[in-house]
Amino acid sequence: MMESMAALESLISLRQMRYFVCVVEQKGFTSAAAILHVAQPSLSRQIAQMEEALEAQLLIRTPSGIIPTEAGLKVYQTSRDLLDVVNGMSDAIHGSQQEPEGRVAIALPATSGTEFIADVIKTCKAEIPKVELHVQDTLSALTSQALSSGVVDFGVLPNAEEVQGIEAEPIFKEWLYLVTVVESRKRVPVDIEFQALSDRLLVMGPRTMHMRRYVERMAGECDVALHVRYEQHTIGTITSVVRAGLASTISNWPSAIDSFPVGTVTLQKIVSPELQRVIAIAHPVGRPLRHPAKAAYDIVKRLLIERVKDGRWRGALL
Repeated sequence: MMESMAALESLISLRQMRYFVCVVEQKGFTSAAAILHVAQPSLSRQIAQMEEALEAQLLIRTPSGIIPTEAGLKVYQTSRDLLDVVNGMSDAIHGSQQEPEGRVAIALPATSGTEFIADVIKTCKAEIPKVELHVQDTLSALTSQALSSGVVDFGVLPNAEEVQGIEAEPIFKEWLYLVTVVESRKRVPVDIEFQALSDRLLVMGPRTMHMRRYVERMAGECDVALHVRYEQHTIGTITSVVRAGLASTISNWPSAIDSFPVGTVTLQKIVSPELQRVIAIAHPVGRPLRHPAKAAYDIVKRLLIERVKDGRWRGALL
């Protein structure tokens, strides 16, 4: 690895590597330029010089933002390795007793809720102020991709068993709920049997989302006929369909609380069997967490456990 990193450094500078890593992780030049405190034209020029030196296209534009090409992903991973070595020199000399310092990238699923994501950022800023934290809040499918490709140091996800190339620590099992718009003052049971969902029209995400795959797998095992009337690709559209009273959806607790004002929907825990997903924290195999990343990892783990204990994320600790 050191030979490949040395060869890369002979073509491009550490500064360019840092710029490139930031563009990949931010999925765009505008936000990366703001973080790096450089003008966007200057940043674009540095990346263009890298592509010219390496004789390869490193980035492509997509509707969801800038993503690395196959060659770009290799450059990203090698650049991250080299930057980790440079950033870890102080750790190697002074050990883990020094204050965590350096750049840490993490991925949190949108279903963890905006309050949790903000709490992670706020707590890390207060407890490890010298750590430059970058948070990708996205769909669990993209969280999995970010982890398996090594784009982030670690992440929280519900489908660790499906993802190759990661080491995962299961933290708790989250419960799933049927979310339905309130149409009358009539009280509804706290729980609902899974079989009863066969009588409901549902709106859910596509099968690229772990929630949809998990629910349909459980339906197959339990011989429950689900009626997914609407398949939508964004949480916002799913929320709108439910609010319009067109269908119910299946959600975890924080995502439902995040999406619907109190009193506008009913949340019934799905039982018989209890629908639940294992939430884990994971990092890429072969990339041990550096001192700053480990400090951030411990904070995220602590905040997850606190939320399960106080009921802000309904589930059971493992």
